[in-house]
Amino acid sequence: MKKILILSFSMVLGSCGMFSSDEEGSLISEGISNRPTLAELDLQPIKIEPSIAPRLSLQETRDEYAALLPLLKDEKQRQQVAFRLADIEMQLAEKAQEDGIPLEALQASQSATRGGEDSKANAASNNKTEGIGQLQSATYFKQAISSYKEVLEQQAKSVAQADLLSDDPAKVAAARRSEIKYMDAMYQLSRALDLDGKPDESVSVAQRFLSTFPSAENAVTNYHIELYFRIGEYYFNRQKYDNAVINYSQVLSLSEQKVNIAASNFYGISAYMLGWSYFKQEDHANALVAFSKMLDETLEQNSYTQTHNNINTLPLGQQKLVQDTLRIMALLFSYQGNGEAINRFFVVNGQRAYENLIYEQLAQQHLNDNRFKDSADTLLVFANTYPLHERAVEFYVKHIDAYILGKFPTLVLEGKQRFVSAYGVDGQHYSGLQSIIGRQTSAYLRRYVKELAQNEHSIAQTVENMLVSNAQLSSGETAEGSFVSLAISEVQSTSWTAASISELIKIKQQAFVNAAGYYDQFIRTFSPDDEVPQMRFYLGEALSSANNFNLAIESFETYAYQDSPNPLASEAAYAALLLFEKRAENTVSREADFTQKLEARKMISQRLFVDSFATDPRTVNVAQALMQRLFEQQKYVDAINWSHWLLSADKVNGLAYASANLPKAGWRDTHIAAHDVNGESLISARLVVAHGNFALENYQVAQAGYETLLRIMPAKDERVQALTNRLAATFFQQSERLLASAKVKQTLAAPLPEGRNVAQLSETQRRAVIDSVAFLQRIMQETPNSTFRAAAQYDAATYLLASENFTQALPLLLDFQIRFPKNDLVLSIPGKLLVAYEESEQWQPAAVLLMAQHKAQADTQLGRDALYIAAGYYFKAGDREASLSAYRSYAHRYPSPLADANEARFKMTEFYNETKDDKKRRFWLNKLIEADQKAGSERSPRSRYLAAMASIVFATDADIAYKKIKLTLPLNKSLQRKQNAFKNAIARYDGVMAYGIAEFTTQANYSLAKLYSVLAKDLMQSSRPTGLSALELSQYELLLEEQAFPFEETSITLHENNAKRAYGGLYDDWVRESLKTLENLLPVRYRKPEQIQELSANDFK
Repeated sequence: MKKILILSFSMVLGSCGMFSSDEEGSLISEGISNRPTLAELDLQPIKIEPSIAPRLSLQETRDEYAALLPLLKDEKQRQQVAFRLADIEMQLAEKAQEDGIPLEALQASQSATRGGEDSKANAASNNKTEGIGQLQSATYFKQAISSYKEVLEQQAKSVAQADLLSDDPAKVAAARRSEIKYMDAMYQLSRALDLDGKPDESVSVAQRFLSTFPSAENAVTNYHIELYFRIGEYYFNRQKYDNAVINYSQVLSLSEQKVNIAASNFYGISAYMLGWSYFKQEDHANALVAFSKMLDETLEQNSYTQTHNNINTLPLGQQKLVQDTLRIMALLFSYQGNGEAINRFFVVNGQRAYENLIYEQLAQQHLNDNRFKDSADTLLVFANTYPLHERAVEFYVKHIDAYILGKFPTLVLEGKQRFVSAYGVDGQHYSGLQSIIGRQTSAYLRRYVKELAQNEHSIAQTVENMLVSNAQLSSGETAEGSFVSLAISEVQSTSWTAASISELIKIKQQAFVNAAGYYDQFIRTFSPDDEVPQMRFYLGEALSSANNFNLAIESFETYAYQDSPNPLASEAAYAALLLFEKRAENTVSREADFTQKLEARKMISQRLFVDSFATDPRTVNVAQALMQRLFEQQKYVDAINWSHWLLSADKVNGLAYASANLPKAGWRDTHIAAHDVNGESLISARLVVAHGNFALENYQVAQAGYETLLRIMPAKDERVQALTNRLAATFFQQSERLLASAKVKQTLAAPLPEGRNVAQLSETQRRAVIDSVAFLQRIMQETPNSTFRAAAQYDAATYLLASENFTQALPLLLDFQIRFPKNDLVLSIPGKLLVAYEESEQWQPAAVLLMAQHKAQADTQLGRDALYIAAGYYFKAGDREASLSAYRSYAHRYPSPLADANEARFKMTEFYNETKDDKKRRFWLNKLIEADQKAGSERSPRSRYLAAMASIVFATDADIAYKKIKLTLPLNKSLQRKQNAFKNAIARYDGVMAYGIAEFTTQANYSLAKLYSVLAKDLMQSSRPTGLSALELSQYELLLEEQAFPFEETSITLHENNAKRAYGGLYDDWVRESLKTLENLLPVRYRKPEQIQELSANDFK
């Protein structure tokens, strides 16, 4: 109704524009439209009231156009109105037919419009019909057909006269409008004929339309598409399928050329009919293509991985059409290879969003025909091809269900395996349970993974039981057993039944590995979840049986300590500990680093077990093993802590031990006094306490531990002696600690102070030594049979010596020599005895020791030194003969080193000087001179000094000999002797001064000056020859004076040289004597008394 009103309104508006601008101008010139000017108008405000234009019905509109048509003179206007009138007639006929309006009413309406003759003709025609239905079918569109025919005749003339090649745009536009009207009229005529039940005439007009306006030369319109479709329908209904294919194909081709395919309502149905046309000709390949185009048009084109189309949302007609298309396509694909054929088709022709519908249809058809495997295979092809499609999971599950319906247990199992492989946590398509796919797969994964794990576990256990029952067979023999109850194929069952023992072991091993893999997948997929702990326990069992001890341990521990509380937590934890033992058995050839890491990991597990299951009876053994291993690793603090755990866990004495030794907050109360700990375990714990504290240098605690062990252990226990030694060691170490705290050993090791044989200890160090010796004495008293006894006695004596307690040290040293004669330390006892004797000034026994040492090692430096020192000690003891004998032996036997030999020679000169044995003294003095002369690199200030000292003795002897010679007559003879003695004395004194020893140089210088003065004096006092006259005597005296004077001058010069040494800081008795002599000889120069003046500090202010 709305469309009719719009058309009526359009027609009225169109009638207002029927006159051209030229016609309007002529009317104005004729005065028809002689309008007044603005000045002539009386302009007043106009009030405009809104009004609604009346709406005409379609029939009223038809009547208006029918009334207007005879009044129009312009041909173009007449054509337009005639075309409009034909269209309205067509609409009225369609509406009457649709609404079931009686034909009489329609005819009456037409008669009223067209006049009486037409009405009579129509009535006569109606009376000839044999039924209202036939009459309606034949005559509803008669008027419209007649009107269109008239219009076509007129339009044909206009189109023929149209100038499409004109340069005038207005003319071209007019020609185009005529052509379009012609096309419209021809289309509507074909349509009216078809509706009027005249298909042959309708097709003829349609073909004339298509030949008149071929699509190759004209713009494609919906008229082209619809008419090709109607022609195709015409031929299909007459089973002319080849012609139908041509026309349906044209519909598709032309529709695809149009920019907006949706403008055509014939594409989908044409594709559908084209498919059937090909199908009728058994051209299945082209039929599938055509049907797919129908679905392309009808169903929404989403991506093939997006939401699939819901057919139920389509209109009912399209639903049936789509369902039939899917059915026939599925049928066609079943001819070509089922699911694989579908896949190949869409690979070639492009993927579609509705592919799943075709797979589903084909699978259902197979299912309906009890072709379960074909149905499952079809579904699987889609799921494998589009694993991420939203229906992939559904299809995967349905394909498994199809196997279940078909009773294919092996295929069911394989299907579930494939599903888990595809969508499980390790699958290529896993993206978490919260993804779209994950939410779809979650429930199935939970069920399938458990079933697969349980199946593999069952296989492994069955084979394991079979192996146990056939344990007596060799690896190559066949075991007896059955696999009937397992979900395996007949081929597998047959193969396994005939398998050898070695082959069954491999089968079992692989089954455990497979089961573990599925348990692990379940855990990783669904954690956290209530079922995860149980799966983890099963995982541990499977891994353990598969000899994958590392992962098995991890699973058991997680179950025991993280998934707890669980009923089997303690069993899992203990199973992990046992697996550590098995793991260790297989690490013999592994690297040390790996073994250490494994050991550390095991100990952590042991700690967890004891801490978590303190009341479990097995914790005692675990704690003891942990304690022992920690001790072996020298982790003494931890080992001691676990020994405390064991000792406090004992039901009998545990509570008392814990109260006395443990801070309560540091241990769980649940284990205290909760276990029956055997005696040997308790002893082991106490041994760790004692040994551990000893290693940690907690010697006092260790001492108490060893004392407790020695008290509770039987005397015959073979460990008693070792513990006794350990107890002695605690005493010894406490002694050492005291010495170290006072740095006694550092002091003893330092060089001795000058003149001391023992170190100088402070009062603190002396006290430390006393306390240290007390511990050493406890070793001798409480553990006399220990291995530390000798060392303790030796050290005690040593430290007593260091503390200058020689009275206590000497008995220990002497006893040590007797008690431990074979001990290496005996060799050092004499030295220590010597120190004790020396420091206590017992020189005689000290010398005896040294002499013994000398005799034992005469050819060594030690023996040589011992002889030298012994000589000195004999001298100190007052045994001069023994001392002299020792020095003499040394001087004769050891000429080197020179220093000690010279000292021995010097001692000999002193001995003989005291006994006035000048001959022997001068023998050894001469040895001193010779030794210095031959010393070479060994010559030293001391050797020169001793040589100078010896030389002065010999010079003095020469001086005395010189002085004893008197000048007597005959003078020449006595003077010769005097001069020889004089020269000898001078040489001796020169030799003394050559040593450069100040003490003896000044003496020699002074003595030498005296020699010259004595010579001068002796000359003057010499005897005078007899028989001289007074003059001769006088001349003789003058001659003597001349001879003596140079000697006096030389004497003075020598005295002055000696005196000058005072200026260099050398002023001794001999310098002083030279100065006194000079005072007498040259008083003017040298007799100058000292003037002394006292000064105070104030004089320098």
